[in-house]
Amino acid sequence: MKLKFALICITILLIIIFLYIFVPFMNVEKNAEGNTISNINNDGLVCKADENIFYSNFGGDWSLHQYNMIAQRDEKLLSDYRGISNINVIDDWVYYISGNPGSICRINILNHKKQTLTLKRYCKLYILGKYIYAFESIEGKPQKLYRMNLKGKFRKIIATNINSYFYIYKGLIYFSRANDNYSLYSCDLNGRNLKKIIDKPVFCVGIVDDSLCYYDYFHNVLIKSNLTGTSEKILFAGNIQEINVSDNIFFKSQGEIIIMSLDGKIIRKIKTGSISQINVVDDILIYRRPVQGDDEHPEGAFFLNIKKEKEENFSPETIQNMLS
Repeated sequence: MKLKFALICITILLIIIFLYIFVPFMNVEKNAEGNTISNINNDGLVCKADENIFYSNFGGDWSLHQYNMIAQRDEKLLSDYRGISNINVIDDWVYYISGNPGSICRINILNHKKQTLTLKRYCKLYILGKYIYAFESIEGKPQKLYRMNLKGKFRKIIATNINSYFYIYKGLIYFSRANDNYSLYSCDLNGRNLKKIIDKPVFCVGIVDDSLCYYDYFHNVLIKSNLTGTSEKILFAGNIQEINVSDNIFFKSQGEIIIMSLDGKIIRKIKTGSISQINVVDDILIYRRPVQGDDEHPEGAFFLNIKKEKEENFSPETIQNMLS
């Protein structure tokens, strides 16, 4: 009788665990992205999800907004004095980091219910399928990449001694190891099968169409290679930063935004002054410009229409202009 009762209790407990862990996320597709990982490596200030654009008002109070492109309606979802960054959208939830680094939080799009998922401080929050990937931020120590479920539970260390970014592509995680001359490594999504890909310092990685783009810091060149690092081609020579790779390659170099096709052809150069945090939504670039002390390129938050080569202030009042 006692054994039967114990089995019933264990069965009930397993059902509760299953309902708690898996049922809320059963509709999430395995390869669904919360945002592009290139946007996340540039602090994830903007995220497009179907007909909606979710963004941080990083030129103002850093509040979280939702803009519906069909209704042309902007709505503030929440304010947070620490600032909103690392925006991901999965199912009916907007995930974000409060501050940067900061706690991982989420807000329900439908009822605006907010939840704080972690008390530890994270950065580079990226969601793929049913899992959150993020760096735990501990000052003065190399980055550790953690994986957890979409409720912030069941943390697992995936990789350690990472530089400042990671990139997930076709079931592998790519990152530079700070304790090995910033050489490029890969491992699987469980942290196994660690493998060195490129035995030299690699920064600002982007991957698309089975091609690996990265910045060789010592030689000041942008390189394109295959995923095994055995075939290399120089795409651009010069000091570059802030790479974002999607349909094209976007990066800044000496006061210009350079838009390059994936085969290395420069599509256009646009003078922007010094900028940071390049986020991409379709044909729009969103970025931040720090204090520069000149009138031609004032500080603040901006968006740039690539086709029109027109820059405007990025704010809730101008979001509609960005898409028209």
